[in-house]
Amino acid sequence: MDAGAGGDAEIQSSMPLPVAHYWKQYTNTNVACGAAPKPPAPIKTQYMMFGQKYCEEDCVIRPLETQGLPRLYPQKYDKKVELKKLVASIICSFIDLLDILVESPSSPRRLEKLEDLSVLIINIHHIINEFRPHQARETLKVMMELQKREMIDASKKLTEGMTKANDLIAKYTDEVSRMEMNEADELAFVTSSMSIGNNQPSGGGLTSSSVSVVKTEVLQLDDDADDVMDSMMEQGLL
Repeated sequence: MDAGAGGDAEIQSSMPLPVAHYWKQYTNTNVACGAAPKPPAPIKTQYMMFGQKYCEEDCVIRPLETQGLPRLYPQKYDKKVELKKLVASIICSFIDLLDILVESPSSPRRLEKLEDLSVLIINIHHIINEFRPHQARETLKVMMELQKREMIDASKKLTEGMTKANDLIAKYTDEVSRMEMNEADELAFVTSSMSIGNNQPSGGGLTSSSVSVVKTEVLQLDDDADDVMDSMMEQGLL
């Protein structure tokens, strides 16, 4: 925390700002009008990262010579062969160190063997680190293959769902069309029946109303005849 000229306190953080602080500035409006911030220029000079100095021209895997460490293998080499040699050298140096510790623990050769072991381990670690770019590429390939497979599966499931939905829509559309046609046919039949009944001439036949009147009169005559027969039987005339 630093105090400014006006007495205001300014807080400085060693960590970068949250990602949302950056992507929220790249809206469609800001990009269209040119208000979005420009990408930072590449660093031309040395910079510090994780306590180490780096430069733009440095390789991804920095050579041992640039770090002030001796190289125990040639520039062009077979990694498997050199790793086996270094491992064998570490075993031999470790055995020599045990002998020194048994014979003379305070001998200055002990520090020399420890330094030799340190250099051997650093060289092995450096050779292994040279596989990191290849590992990163292969890891990225696997991740992209997994994402591709997930996208294909999701697209397949979405297509199947759309097909099922379209089939259901077509099925129910046909059913609704058939129901509408049946209702239209029934309505047309009722309308035609009513129109026939209304347009039939009065002397040209019996209508439904006249038929009902005739049936009522016949029933009344049958009842009257039954009453007459009953009265005659009571009087002994039959």
